Amino acid sequence: QDTCMVFLVHFKDNLDTLWTRTYYKDTMWTVGRGLCATADGGYLIVGESLYNTDGSISPNLNGMLLKVDSLGQQQWARFYGSNDMPDAFYKVVPTPDGGYLIGGTTWSGQDETPLDRKGNWWLVKTDALGQMQWERQYGDNDKYDDGPSQIVHASDGCYYLVGTFRYFHTANEQKDEAALIKLDADFNFVYELRPDQMSASQIHQTGLSDAVETPDGNLVLLEFYNDAFWIGGMLRKIRADGTQIWQKCFDESGENGDSIYYNTGSPVSIKNTADGGFIVGGWANIWPDGQKTWLVKTDSLGCDGSNFCDCNLNVGIAPKEAVTFKIFPNPATETAHIQSPALIERIEVFSLSDPKWFKIF
Repeated sequence: QDTCMVFLVHFKDNLDTLWTRTYYKDTMWTVGRGLCATADGGYLIVGESLYNTDGSISPNLNGMLLKVDSLGQQQWARFYGSNDMPDAFYKVVPTPDGGYLIGGTTWSGQDETPLDRKGNWWLVKTDALGQMQWERQYGDNDKYDDGPSQIVHASDGCYYLVGTFRYFHTANEQKDEAALIKLDADFNFVYELRPDQMSASQIHQTGLSDAVETPDGNLVLLEFYNDAFWIGGMLRKIRADGTQIWQKCFDESGENGDSIYYNTGSPVSIKNTADGGFIVGGWANIWPDGQKTWLVKTDSLGCDGSNFCDCNLNVGIAPKEAVTFKIFPNPATETAHIQSPALIERIEVFSLSDPKWFKIF
């Protein structure tokens, strides 16, 4: 019987192994997908598991929090979700109050019957011991949303969630849509960005893999896009208000600059470099050679020196800003009316008395 377990390795600077630890190796499915350093010198691992907090086995996956000390010894674990549909955590960042902000995906807590649910981005805030303080969902109930691939805690205290909103364009054709959500330092919604879809005849997938804050306080987004034969990456630099500064493209090219045929692949991670530029890592399945590591170095303007640096793709980015609206009567007991100067596409209602209660319209 196949099993999955959490595997943690601590390396020296020269990559010699200091120690290795495994967790939940006796379960059919427990996976770690992200981690962060904690204030006490340990680590918080997030992922998914078939365990419940009480030690019983769940029929569906739950989001997992696994706290270990500086030597990798387990201190506690928490599991969140419901038994009727799968849930998972992907990324975690520490918060100034000593707690954690965790991003993942959930199919739970929606109004539809279980077979009709599509999944939403899942944002969970916990205290230092992993106890849930509140949770929120983002996305559209009629789309298959993956969950944020990265959470950036910016120097001004704001948070950026980047990832992909996924849906089925037709019964057999899946589309991916890049998405970014900004929250202020108090976790209030600020705006949402969704780059426009390219021509359907050219592009069938696009999404945000990662993001990094630059020394000047702006944000660079790492985006992937592909069609049936080639893969490409894009860097977008945006200001804190969501307006775009520049965009640059790079693809997986051959010796003569020709795009290489591939099956699957993606740029995955981006980091700042000491010279002011960026380093991008990823992978690509190159035909006929198989899977390869994909590494790209760019300058401070996102150019990798290829002919495709200055891309003119039909992709734009415009923020969906929050608008001021009126609710009356307020407070309300059974019925309330909303007056808005703009078309409302989605309403999320939260309870101040019960942080776990919410409803999406």
